[in-house]
Order: sequence, then C-alpha cells, then structure tokens
Amino acid sequence: MTGERVRLEGDLVVKWRKGLLWVVTFVFLTIVTSTGPVLAYGGGVGGGQHFSSGGQSSGTSRGSSPITSSTSSHPAPTSVPRAVGSSASTIYYVGSSSAATSESTSSGGLGKALLVIVVLILLVVAIGQVSQMASSGRIPFLGRRMHVARLQVALLSTASAEVTSTLHHLIESTDTSSLGGLARLLQDSALLLDRQQAYWHAAICEEQQVPEAKAESAFNQLAMQSRAKLSYETITNVDGQVQVDTLHQPVPAAAIEPGDYVVVNLIVARIAPNLSGPGKPVSLTPDELRRRLDNLAATPADNLRAFEVIWQPDDAREALTRDDLITMYPELVPI
Repeated sequence: MTGERVRLEGDLVVKWRKGLLWVVTFVFLTIVTSTGPVLAYGGGVGGGQHFSSGGQSSGTSRGSSPITSSTSSHPAPTSVPRAVGSSASTIYYVGSSSAATSESTSSGGLGKALLVIVVLILLVVAIGQVSQMASSGRIPFLGRRMHVARLQVALLSTASAEVTSTLHHLIESTDTSSLGGLARLLQDSALLLDRQQAYWHAAICEEQQVPEAKAESAFNQLAMQSRAKLSYETITNVDGQVQVDTLHQPVPAAAIEPGDYVVVNLIVARIAPNLSGPGKPVSLTPDELRRRLDNLAATPADNLRAFEVIWQPDDAREALTRDDLITMYPELVPI
C-alpha cells in the first residue's frame, strides 16, 4: 500500500508539473496586437533597421506547438518494467506481461521508476527557471539583450510649424540606409523635441528588454501601431528609400479646422544596459522626459539597431484637435 501511494503521489506531481509547463508556454506564445483609429491626417515617417541576419523575430511559427514529442518503438520486456522514449516532460511505462513477477523485482523496478520521475521533475523545474532567467536578462551568455522603446510626445500646435518643417527636412536629407545616418536622425529628432519643452503637453514611454532574436519583431510591432494611425504618409524615408505622396493634394486653408496638438513618436531598438524587464507604459514628468530624450540622443551608432520617427500631422497648417488626441492617442498622459 505504501509503494502504491508513493507511485500515485509521484504521478500527480508529474501531471501538475506538465500542466504548469503548458500554461507558461501558452502565456508566452500569446501575442496581443492593437491598431488605433485612422483619421484624415497625413504624417511623416523616417528611419531604418540594421538587425543582424541571425536576429529573426520569432523562432516558433504561430499556431504550432513549442514542444514536440517523439516516440520510439523499443520492444517492451516481459519481466522487468523499463522506460521507453518520450518527450522531455513525459515518460511512459510498459508493465510486465508476466503475472509471476516476483515481489522483490517489482519493488526494485518501482524504486527505479520513482528515481527517474524525480530526476525528470527536477529537470523540468530547472529548465523553467533557466528560461525565466533568460527572459529577464539574468543569463548574459544565453543571448544579448536589446532595449526596444517608443516615446510619444504631444506638443501644442504653437510648435507645429517648427517641429513638422524640421522633421520633414531631416527626412528628406538623411541617409537612413546607414547606422551613422540613423544615429544622426535619432539625435536630431530627440534634440528637436528637447528644445520644445515650453510646448510639451503630454507624453508616454513604453520600453522593454527582449532577446536579440525578438527585437526586430518587437520594434516592428510598435512602428506599425504608430504608422497605422496616419491616414496617409506625406513623406517616407525608410532604409534609404524616399517616397513622397502625390495623390493627396494640400488641404485648402478654408477647410482646415483649428487644432491644438502635434504628436511625435520616437521608436528605437538598441543595445543598452539591462532594464528590469518588459514594462507597462509609464507617464513622465518634464524632468523624466528630458532625461529620456537626452539618453536617446546620446545613443552611439554602434549600439543602434533600428529607429523610426513618426509625426502627425505633417502639414504645418494642420493640428490635431483635443477630440482627435483623445481618440487616436488615449494612452498619452498630460505632463
């Protein structure tokens, strides 16, 4: 009875560990994307990417299981129970087909089986702990960590003419196909916002630390979310390819509604000191916003992997209304 109870308890522990592993796996595979509403305001986009060829965005295709099992066809013995091949978290036992198995042999086999179960449980727990430590950047040798951030700043329309015209000129004249050009664009964009402190209205910062292999995916997700809010792109300069919109004619002055704000997004992927891990968007005080802008402007070209600046609207005569700002950028927090 004692041996049977121990075996049942061991089986329950294995099932509990397997269930926990699957829950953790599915949580990490969950991808939440969102896009904002698109209103009739054009915007500008400029930047580029220089991720290494080995830094692919995802190692597991969506919809596929992250754990695969294999089975082997070893013949089961007829007298002594033994383990047959299985996945890392599962083990199957083939019992003896002989009813005359001795009590001593059964006890010995049960002891070996329990030992194997304990070893597998410890292995699964160790793998889970290593994975969690790797996700938080506490195991440097498992892969370089990347800092991916999006800084959004809403400025009063008083600064619209200078901000939009300067960004438009930067996009037209910057070589975004090189890391040096991207670094200069990041520096000039951050300094431009830094000098407009008198017109800051609201801001929000999203930043996370991800493995290098997932940095491109994280960066693209933030960039696409920001670009989706533009009704059209008046000018783009991404990876050295400049495109100017010729389909949309300038809005007649009489048709322009008075507005109050212009929004600028700075999206960055770079090698940076470790953070605490993925974090929720945080509101900023003026001092915190200035420190972040200064920090971005000081990013060395060798540490930069991708950058995009996205602003709306691009027409210096236009500005977002208060309702536009609340509808399109509900995450912004007044400074």
